[in-house]
This record gives sequence, C-alpha cells and structure tokens, in this order.
Amino acid sequence: MPLELAHVDEAFDILDSVHGKPQSIAERKRLSIELALQILREASHSTTVHEKSAQGQFSRLMSDPLGKAFTAAMTDICFRSNDDRRVADQIIFLLNQYGMPQYLPWFKRLQLHGFRILGSLWSQYLVPIAANTLRDEASQYILQGESSTLNTLIEERKAQGICLDLTRLGETVSSECEAKKRLDQYLNDLENPNIDSISVKISSLYSQIHLIDYEKSLETLAERLRTL
Repeated sequence: MPLELAHVDEAFDILDSVHGKPQSIAERKRLSIELALQILREASHSTTVHEKSAQGQFSRLMSDPLGKAFTAAMTDICFRSNDDRRVADQIIFLLNQYGMPQYLPWFKRLQLHGFRILGSLWSQYLVPIAANTLRDEASQYILQGESSTLNTLIEERKAQGICLDLTRLGETVSSECEAKKRLDQYLNDLENPNIDSISVKISSLYSQIHLIDYEKSLETLAERLRTL
C-alpha cells in the first residue's frame, strides 16, 4: 500500500475506533494527537515542490516585521488608484519607508530594486506587471471576488467537503461611500446560498471611527451591525 494511503487509512481507522464509544480524557488526548500526526504526515507527503517553496517564503514573512508591514500596505493601499504613476509612486514610497522585504528570494528583491529606480519613469509598463505578479502570488491563498468566479470556486470546495468562511480583503475605507459599498457587499454575501459564513471587519463599516467622537462612532456602528 502506498505510504500516503496508509496515513489516510490510519486516520479513518482512528475515527472508526471511537465512533459511538465513550472515551476517557486521557484517551481522547492520545487519539487526537495520533489523528493529527497522521493528517500531518499525509499533508507533508503530498506537498508539491512549489507548495514547499511558497510555505518557506510565507514562513520567512512571519519572521520579517518590516516585510510584513510592507506587504500588507502594498496589497491594501497601493492598487486602489487607476493611475499607474500614482500606484508606482506609492510602491516606491513604501519601499523607501520599510526597506526591501528580506523574506523574498534574491531575484524578487532585485525586481523590486529595479522598480524603485524605474517605476515612476515606466509606470505604464511596470505597474501592470507588478499587479499581475502580485495576483499570481496571491492566487494560491486568495480567491477572486467576482460573483461568478467566486461561486464556481466555492462550489468546487463544497464538492470536496470543505466549508468556507468568506473574508473580504481591503479592510481600509476612506469615505462613507466606501463603507456603504462594503456593508452592501456583506449583505449580498449573506444572501448568497453558497456562502456558509462571513467575517466582518467592524472598522470597514464606518469610515469616521474616532475616540474623540466615541458616542457617534458607537451609535453608527451599532446601527450597521444590527442591519447585518
């Protein structure tokens, strides 16, 4: 029997052995650890070379505070504008503010270094390349948000027995118009029968949250949360 199938069969054997049978706390702990071990062994065995490379980069990201700050800011802020020059200037500003992300492999750092030098001059060419590169990098972690594409992907996951909690990216809202759009988006997601649950970032519901106007902030947020 192939090794990976042995891990899966062992996991199912553990589940079958406890079905409908009372277990002591100690026995539950032991079997839970054994079950987790078999799942981890199977996951490790079936991981592709590309996935291992991506996991290594993600692990380095977690140990690079400035790299995390740069990446979060770039993905959440830089590509809001439709003006390539504005996008390029924002990326260059972040590179100057946070420095080069050290978690990235050398050739990606070299690309960012080139962007910092030539981005403003050749923004109409380099920004679309940067956007496509970022989209490709994120595609293994982030689903596309368009309704037709999202529904197809959710249906594929459901066919695999996977339940999803939908979290919309782009948490920062700069105006009440954006906050209203985000609230409408949450409401549309809740009406979608393919979506099991959603995560809501409270600060995305109201653009004017401030401690100086605590009561107004609380009142507005409470109203919009009640709507949800």
